[in-house]
Amino acid sequence: MSAGGSRHSIARLLLLLLPCCRGAPAPPLMDTLLASSRLVDSAPPGSPAEAALLSHLADIARIAAAHQPILQHPYFSAVHLRAARFTSDLLRAYPALDEHNFDSWAQRATGFLAAYARGTRPVLQGGVRVEVPLPAFGGLPLLRRVLMAQLAAGWLVGLGRRLSERAAEAAEGLVRLLYDIHRESVVQRGVLEYLHISKSGGTSWHEAAGRNGCVHPDTLGKHVRGFGDEVRWVDQQVYRNLSRGSHSIL
Repeated sequence: MSAGGSRHSIARLLLLLLPCCRGAPAPPLMDTLLASSRLVDSAPPGSPAEAALLSHLADIARIAAAHQPILQHPYFSAVHLRAARFTSDLLRAYPALDEHNFDSWAQRATGFLAAYARGTRPVLQGGVRVEVPLPAFGGLPLLRRVLMAQLAAGWLVGLGRRLSERAAEAAEGLVRLLYDIHRESVVQRGVLEYLHISKSGGTSWHEAAGRNGCVHPDTLGKHVRGFGDEVRWVDQQVYRNLSRGSHSIL
């Protein structure tokens, strides 16, 4: 860079810093992120687009309130039921967010997430009791969607598209916890099993897994024989007999 270009860059940097030097506070990060969202930018206050966006956000809460967890393994079921009950209780207690209830909402949600992030559950493995981190049982995707939908809807209406410094700090902490739980749930997944359909990108998936350090068996298609998910070829005669030329098998 030339000396002249360097001076111009420094001058521009000083101009950007001048408002801070004059005492004008920068807007909270969460406020900036919400305001710069493309969804929000295309939905000005009072517009049909804003009404549609709020309707979609309300649908997330409505579906979550009616959600019934699928009972799986008892270890997973207990964790999922607890999260589902908390989600339902939170929606009943805070159907809409405003400046009067935001702090208590954030405190309640953050408390649950913090306890979940550091919590463990005992599991018996080969006769040995093992304490497994709760995120290993799931990353709370439903609760994550509900909390973010409540935050977005509250920011749009109840909070007047503005977060106080205190509210922004609470929201940032909540989002950080959600991310940490999601990330830890992925890290804790010891095995990934999937259905490999020929000519649908399975080889690329294998290569990506290998480059990311995933352990895989040296078998055709890198399938785990113990899972019984090895390659199966369709018997053409059986296929024709079942489909009768219609190319549809139920």
